[in-house]
Amino acid sequence: MPFYGKSAKSNYVPKKLIKAGDYEARITDCGENFTEGGEPYVFFTFQIRGDVEQDEKGTSISKKFFPEAKERDARKINSWAYELGVDEGEEYLLSDFIGMCCLIHISHFVNQESGREMQYVAYIAPSKAGDSAKTVDAGGFSDYGADDIPF
Repeated sequence: MPFYGKSAKSNYVPKKLIKAGDYEARITDCGENFTEGGEPYVFFTFQIRGDVEQDEKGTSISKKFFPEAKERDARKINSWAYELGVDEGEEYLLSDFIGMCCLIHISHFVNQESGREMQYVAYIAPSKAGDSAKTVDAGGFSDYGADDIPF
């Protein structure tokens, strides 16, 4: 039976784009998933760090790779692992990256189909701000000091 309906105005509201540039970020999630069509992908979710003086604190951005469909994506995932401190040729688990800090470079492009400006993580590099023990709270990341340890 054919589908019949009435056209309706979209209620899509574009999210605010993160300004293009470099940001210190923390990987808050990383793993594998499947598209609605069943295609496997690898994802990284970053949160721009609040403990570093920079714009866009607390903002999140994700990046998806399709390593089974694109050999270039598989190579890029491996190069990101290297940038996150995995020695060349060593094996790794994606879950090992959760909580790690790095520098992300955000770029913009115009989607050819929709005409909308989009953002993406172009590359990552080792953090220039270092890493510290953090915990996530409602306001972002908070430092734990030696005085905060109960033992």
